Amino acid sequence: MVGCGSKIYRVVLIAFFALSCSVAFVMAGTTDQEKMTLFKLKLPVYQNDSPVPVAILYADEAKPIGINFELKGVKLDWIGVSVSDVKGVVTTPSAVYDRSTNLISGNKWIKYRSKEMDLDGIGFDIDQAAQTIHLRSEVKVTIKSKMESNREKRIRSQQLAGKQKKSSIKLRLKPEMIPLIQNITGNGSSIPAEASTTVKTPKKNNPGRKNDSKIITICIRVVLVAAIVLFFSSWLYSRARQRKI
Repeated sequence: MVGCGSKIYRVVLIAFFALSCSVAFVMAGTTDQEKMTLFKLKLPVYQNDSPVPVAILYADEAKPIGINFELKGVKLDWIGVSVSDVKGVVTTPSAVYDRSTNLISGNKWIKYRSKEMDLDGIGFDIDQAAQTIHLRSEVKVTIKSKMESNREKRIRSQQLAGKQKKSSIKLRLKPEMIPLIQNITGNGSSIPAEASTTVKTPKKNNPGRKNDSKIITICIRVVLVAAIVLFFSSWLYSRARQRKI
């Protein structure tokens, strides 16, 4: 009986020692994980094998707790067609990031800023891939510009393109006649189309024609002078012959 009791005591002692070592090992591993903290975290989130991320998560500190991260000093950029095209910015002092679902949640204040609107609230759930925010309480929304649908944006871009194309057209008018469809008076009022007039532009003098007319005038004068000289020469010659006779 004494030998059997000693054996049971030894088995219990060995089991207790093994259990103590296992608990100590687990606690040591958990302590090391809790002590590990990442600083200046930058984590891009991709979707559908796109080379451009849909969001970029920034944090001053990131502490791993299981599969999650406890974040401090959080900033989230929602990306458009390129990394430089930031559609909106989310900021909050602290949040919890679930690495398995890419969801971010928290109970602190949150701010969202973009060209179209501003959002403020307390408590939030963020889906980075879908680029959506759910605010839990004290929600404040400020719309800063006209919100357009995709069809309105497409029509407006086509109108702008049409105006630019129209402004680049060059009109060629005949120099002899320019119709004035609309005149602007000194006080800024416009004259109606019925009162429009026609203005004839003065013809530009051709320097080549001027030179030709000068040459012709000089030639005529030379011919006249030569004729006068020839007439007086023949007259003097005839007088001289009469005197000899």
